[in-house]
Amino acid sequence: VDKKEVFYDKLTFVYLQLPNFKKGLEELESLEEKWYYLLRHLSEWEERPKEMGDSVFDKLFSLAELSLLSRQERELYEDSLKYYRDVKNTIDTAREEGFNEGRAEGLREGMERGRLEERLLFARRLLEKGFSVAQIAELTGLDERELLDLIH
Repeated sequence: VDKKEVFYDKLTFVYLQLPNFKKGLEELESLEEKWYYLLRHLSEWEERPKEMGDSVFDKLFSLAELSLLSRQERELYEDSLKYYRDVKNTIDTAREEGFNEGRAEGLREGMERGRLEERLLFARRLLEKGFSVAQIAELTGLDERELLDLIH
């Protein structure tokens, strides 16, 4: 059955026959060609060629280096990676908890300052209306010394 009907226009298949890619390392002109070359010749390299210095290849070369480790070296690497992730998660959790606690404390302090400012404003108004310092202290809950500071 050879109908050649398009069943989904967003999907394209590209078939690459790596043995047919014959360009040399110095001839590569695009990132796409570098990928083709890399896929064809990666197993032949002992080190990363300078022509493959693009950051897009960093993770690939890191994984390729890991594949060269012995079983014991890989286990040690994975153990150290697990330890690193555990420590990082612990630090991140502590940082987040500290941030949340600091935020809550800051909110409490801000609200307390706001209440004090409100009481001081109310006390000022009472002073303007002729109330005595003792009466204002009783009505606002402020200390008489705070009220005397407010007057001066």
